[in-house]
Amino acid sequence: MSWRLIARPGLPDLLAGALAAARPGPLVLAGETGVGRSTALELAAQMVDERADALITLRGRPGHLATLRGHLPADVPVPRTGGLDAVTDALEKHADGRRPVVLLDDAHLADHATVQVLRALHVRTGAPLIVTLATDAGHDPLDSLRYESGFRRVNLPPLSGSEVAELASAVLDGPVDEATAEALRAATGGNPDLLRRYLTAGALSAEVRPGGRGLALTGVPRQGVELDPRGRARLRSAVARAWRDLELDTLDQLCRLALLAGEEGAVSLVWPQALLLRGQVAEALRFLDATEAEPAEARVLTRAFVLAFGPSGVFGTEKACALLDDAARANPAWANRLDAVRAWLLALAGDTAEARQVVDDLAAGPDQRVAVFAQAALAAIALADHRPAVAVSALRRALIGAERLRDELPWLPPYLTAGLVDGLFLVGRLTEATATAAQLRTHAGHWAVAVSLGAPVDADFQRMNSR
Repeated sequence: MSWRLIARPGLPDLLAGALAAARPGPLVLAGETGVGRSTALELAAQMVDERADALITLRGRPGHLATLRGHLPADVPVPRTGGLDAVTDALEKHADGRRPVVLLDDAHLADHATVQVLRALHVRTGAPLIVTLATDAGHDPLDSLRYESGFRRVNLPPLSGSEVAELASAVLDGPVDEATAEALRAATGGNPDLLRRYLTAGALSAEVRPGGRGLALTGVPRQGVELDPRGRARLRSAVARAWRDLELDTLDQLCRLALLAGEEGAVSLVWPQALLLRGQVAEALRFLDATEAEPAEARVLTRAFVLAFGPSGVFGTEKACALLDDAARANPAWANRLDAVRAWLLALAGDTAEARQVVDDLAAGPDQRVAVFAQAALAAIALADHRPAVAVSALRRALIGAERLRDELPWLPPYLTAGLVDGLFLVGRLTEATATAAQLRTHAGHWAVAVSLGAPVDADFQRMNSR
């Protein structure tokens, strides 16, 4: 199975038509690097009947006529004097009465003189001229071709999600999980060459996990795929998008692909929280232990969240609060932010007296994170004190700030929203509580947060629906 021509059923017919026409116009196959332009030319070359046609295959090179001088056979000398017409004459002579067929790969590397010679040969002899052009190269010498009769430019698209899944299933020897296919598509943008690099990496492993519907990437690979800056940027963007949208299954697979590409920095803080939300606390802590993440303040917060919301209950919260307290004392610049989070965790665990004292001791200032967690702590204290109306007001203020932190902590707004549903239910605002819970439930990732972190909204929602 070809990596680059998979699921491109119209391409062979397009190439065959260009080669069979009596006087075809120039055909440009455009697309980003790795999308399959060169493979398309290889297919075109296989279609040429060299008994009737003289095949001339070229690859772009910078410099005056360097493409022609560097790639034509030795029996086709390219004149160094006499102008472009002399070069065109030499190419026509090489055809020896047959029709020339010119395939030029990587035209973005060629010079204008080369393109002018090929255009002249095309006009004089009716030679089919099929050219590939990288759309991400920034150089396009094809102006002289665009006004020829029958000129066509065809953009080779990236692979779709179903095409990525098809190819991944063929390489991994079994149907892949939907989240795995989506992660591969997002990380590569459907670029066949990038996809090949991931799927053939020696460090890659895949298996059907319990409850899964197909093969998923497993293990914690440490490098194995080399990416250029564009590929790295695409991967980081895919991770950030899945994290913000709380697409947890896809995010898990993207994090493994990022580690495979050596992009540990892009996931060092994201993946432990994603593992927490997926109920894999032990794996989250192991990853944190093995990872040096920066900034250190964010690493402390990440570990604290994993400890506090893990399965250890009050004991985990005690360890999280001790970690935050120690870090705050050792790093005064972080103290206000870490103490605000500590107050929230204390309040959630039921230690409202200590939580209230920590909130009272917070230094006043404009820090958004401090304000969010201070209000969240006050809301949790109010709920514990059976003052749900106060809690609702504090939660609404906390949510306004939490939305501004969604890139960093996308799970926080849905978690606070679940608490808001609880508060609304307790004050008797059932219609508003039901509507808020229903809105939360429309986004699978947001609902998963409410459930995985132990928010009370699920039972409340069921009670309200049963009325």
